[in-house]
Amino acid sequence: MIQKPVLWWLGAFYAAVLAASALKRPRFLPLLLMAGLLVEAGLLLTQVVLGIYCAACLTYGAALVFYAFVTPFAGRRYRLVFGALMGGTGVVAVVLSLLLLSACACPDSTFFQVDPQSHGISLVFEPACSHCHSLLELLRQMDSQRRVRLCPEAWSLHSIWKLVQEHCTTCYGWRDRIRCLMGTAALVRANNRFCMERGYRQVPLLVVDGRFISGEAVKTELFSALQVPAADPFDGSWTLPDSAGACTINRCD
Repeated sequence: MIQKPVLWWLGAFYAAVLAASALKRPRFLPLLLMAGLLVEAGLLLTQVVLGIYCAACLTYGAALVFYAFVTPFAGRRYRLVFGALMGGTGVVAVVLSLLLLSACACPDSTFFQVDPQSHGISLVFEPACSHCHSLLELLRQMDSQRRVRLCPEAWSLHSIWKLVQEHCTTCYGWRDRIRCLMGTAALVRANNRFCMERGYRQVPLLVVDGRFISGEAVKTELFSALQVPAADPFDGSWTLPDSAGACTINRCD
């Protein structure tokens, strides 16, 4: 996940190490800056793939790049390396964006893009969300999954890969696997951006005939939309979710 709290602590620790190196061991500073820039490049590319951007992370990265070029402890050779790394990261980010924009969905995928104009039921979920997993399992037990459009989000690269492993079951060759991976990444990126831009920052999220429902009301609204008799969910034949909570990028309730 992009906004894991541990990243803030790691960033603070890294800044302290940089300050200590500048005071005590300046000859190590260029190498430390190189390591930091590599990590920032990875985080930036992760945000590009996911379509979720952290303003604080980007500001921190920009400050690190600025310091790398103005510090007197990095010579011309290191500045050229820093510039090449930043330029290469920018090129890779542009190429990734273009590839994701042109990627086609896996033909065997059962996933959809969030569309509030569509009539019917859509469930927005994230693979790492335990509450989403409970609802998906419930739909399978009810044999109602085919009546619900599944719209995945993904807040980590691991979640995208999990979707590919669990749902692209007919993609065996490496080319098909890559195509499925890119198609899945493009889909979840579109869903991420749709939800984040409209302020829907938690899952599961239910969309019923253009209405967005989140939090505790999701399970009740889902049963109502599926027209499940009130007594049926409690007859012991289905395993109900333990709770009707929600997950955000930072934590699960």
